[in-house]
Amino acid sequence: MAPRRFSGARRVNLGDANDRGRLRLDALASFLQDIALDDISRANFPAGYGWVLRRTSHRINRLPAIYEQIELETWCSGTGKRWLERSTSISRNVGTAFVQTASIWVYVNLETGAPALLPPEYMAVFGESAAGRKVTARLTHDAPPPGDPRVVWPLRSTDFDVYGHVNNCSYWSAVEGVLASRVGSERIVAAELEFRGGILPGEFPDLVVVDRPAGVAIWFEVAGMVRASGTVDLV
Repeated sequence: MAPRRFSGARRVNLGDANDRGRLRLDALASFLQDIALDDISRANFPAGYGWVLRRTSHRINRLPAIYEQIELETWCSGTGKRWLERSTSISRNVGTAFVQTASIWVYVNLETGAPALLPPEYMAVFGESAAGRKVTARLTHDAPPPGDPRVVWPLRSTDFDVYGHVNNCSYWSAVEGVLASRVGSERIVAAELEFRGGILPGEFPDLVVVDRPAGVAIWFEVAGMVRASGTVDLV
């Protein structure tokens, strides 16, 4: 049997594109989240468990344009004891990728929120595509500069998901807002977000934004504690 790969088609619609007609990063995150859940839902896994995103990294040749039909192909590309790496390729036709994404998802007990060991059922379905490759969930982003100004990030009720914290797509929406205020004709070639802890209802996050020679770095803080951070590389 060939290693498991799962694919699905999407169309970049009006609500997925920015004012220049390219796929937004938050819409891309939604596509990736949906295709992963479509894949997992077709396997018989234990109830009471779910997945929390730890890190996602994009390598971008170009972002698809509005009304473009695209193909997403996803597979398990590595595992740890309590997490896995899911790779996804986005293309017009399989094999001509516009975007390559790798995401670390942590397997958690939904009642306690604690990371759980990957069950044998998962490895039986997805382990072959990982080919024994081990991955780490270690985070690598630096802390924000202490003297840089913070700006309030206003949250909406629609930013929260069924897990009771801000969904990863909403962080990318904030990244898009930062880019819109800074970017002229530059092209996004890479983007990454790391998650240290969820932002909960009733909390008041701030953004720290630092321009870099070839992009921008962003931190999401609550009461001075980093909950997430991101980088975007531009050319």
